[in-house]
Amino acid sequence: MVAIDPRRVPRSTTSGPPCDTLRRTGSPLSPSESDSDQHSPDTRPRTTDASPTDPTERASDVGRNKGAPVTELLGESTSFDGSGDARSAGLAGTTGQDSVAAESPTTAVTLPTVQTRIDSPLVLDGRPVTTRLVLDTSVLIADPASLFGYRNCQIVVPLTVIEELDGLKSRADDVGRAARTALRSLEEIRMRAGGSLTAPVSVSDDSDSATVLIEINGAQSHLLSEHGLDPGKPDNRIIGAALAGSHTAPTRVVSNDAALRLKAAHLGLQADEHRPAGRSTSTRPLGWVTLEVDTDRIDRLYGGESILPDEVASPGSLAENAFAVLRAGSQSALARCLDGRLQLISPSSPEAWGLRARSKEQRFALDLLLDPDVSVIALDGRAGTGKTVLAIAAGLEQVVEERRYERLAVYRPLVPVGRADVGFLPGGLDEKLDPWMSAIHDAIVALSDQRSNREARSMIDELIARGQLSLESVTFLRGRSLHRQMVVVDEAQNLEPTTLKTILTRIGEGTKVVFTGDTSQIDAPYLGESNNALAVLIGAFRGQRCFGHVTLTACERSEVASLAAELL
Repeated sequence: MVAIDPRRVPRSTTSGPPCDTLRRTGSPLSPSESDSDQHSPDTRPRTTDASPTDPTERASDVGRNKGAPVTELLGESTSFDGSGDARSAGLAGTTGQDSVAAESPTTAVTLPTVQTRIDSPLVLDGRPVTTRLVLDTSVLIADPASLFGYRNCQIVVPLTVIEELDGLKSRADDVGRAARTALRSLEEIRMRAGGSLTAPVSVSDDSDSATVLIEINGAQSHLLSEHGLDPGKPDNRIIGAALAGSHTAPTRVVSNDAALRLKAAHLGLQADEHRPAGRSTSTRPLGWVTLEVDTDRIDRLYGGESILPDEVASPGSLAENAFAVLRAGSQSALARCLDGRLQLISPSSPEAWGLRARSKEQRFALDLLLDPDVSVIALDGRAGTGKTVLAIAAGLEQVVEERRYERLAVYRPLVPVGRADVGFLPGGLDEKLDPWMSAIHDAIVALSDQRSNREARSMIDELIARGQLSLESVTFLRGRSLHRQMVVVDEAQNLEPTTLKTILTRIGEGTKVVFTGDTSQIDAPYLGESNNALAVLIGAFRGQRCFGHVTLTACERSEVASLAAELL
């Protein structure tokens, strides 16, 4: 997946007896030089190659369709498109962000930046009428803090939703945790309002804060019956509550259940999907951008100057540690945003354990992986782009060669592919973990001289014996403190946001943590492309000086792997 420099001369700075298994690589994986972005015509080297009544079902009934419309809910410039069959993002608790429901199913609307709002389109007796948002149970399960994200609207929580949350709160999984969080939030608002939510109550002290009230079920049950819908079903009672208020104010049903949205739209209601913005594949930042600039700015970069990001990009589009490919005709430059300014990346391609980048994204990833000032890194991308092997190579380089960290600690979630669990495994802990760590073994095979399984196994055993490598499960991280370690968390898309917090709060002084994963391949139940640990990390840490993120797009594993990632 990354090219290995055949001219690299193995060296060893480690103490102890010589060990052939710790030799660095000497044979290339591939000689191709596929990336065309260069530094300068004269002095810039090429970038080197290298059933639906169950609310939990309603929240995740339709999986993770890449073609789903996106209802964006953060304080960013947001676009809504309700066409097609909306697919939910799943069921995990996420942090509260500015939220808004989609516009009509036939139009796409771009909302203002900074804070998304719902403008009141109706005026009655000289007073603007606030839009009513009727929330389904699936919304509060997928995003328990969504109550605090909406602006300039009236949030309506039907009593049926409270009943369903009450039935889910005793579950021991993340669904139960989300239900308990949502109920506690409503209880806090109720107590702050004096003990009742029968009338609209502001959810916060902000002047444009939304209001919330709990409404009686199925007020329009006769309409439900006329259309052949059973008023006794929870979904239909939620629709009935929305119908009750649609005669006095514009009303929109917000749900992650496609069937509920279809029924609500059939009865004349506007029905939209809830999805946190900036966490879906279509809106998540890549960590790098391509910009057209004039030649003067490129000359200034090569002259040793730095430029302000606002000179070449829209404000806020380049966060700290983000990268930019600057082009001016036949000239180009690779730059990184540091301390609020764009600076030229070193012309010499970095190497890690004898590996060189094959694409510009891998070049950006290595730049972050080898930077001691960046302690939290997220590498996202489809299968075969080199995420794991780059992280392992950078870890070996900084542990074995540079002695910057004492140990390379690799953690993986124990989530089977296709949810087909093999059951209990024989042997001790190491033997039980061995099948889950095969991907790490494969990465070290690619880093060995002859790509030999035997040589890779010898290298792993030697590094483990010397205390420089550990292969562990995230199950055993609670209560630990990780000091002076290079931590690689592989397959992070299968982790819940609560597990992400557990991992990051274990990080001690002098420790670097790298999260790798592919948000298009999620095997954990109740997780989707917008509420898994990797997506939440990128949204929460973006712009922090200690954080860097790169999305790798070019598949370097093989032609078959590239076609499978694109076509399947």
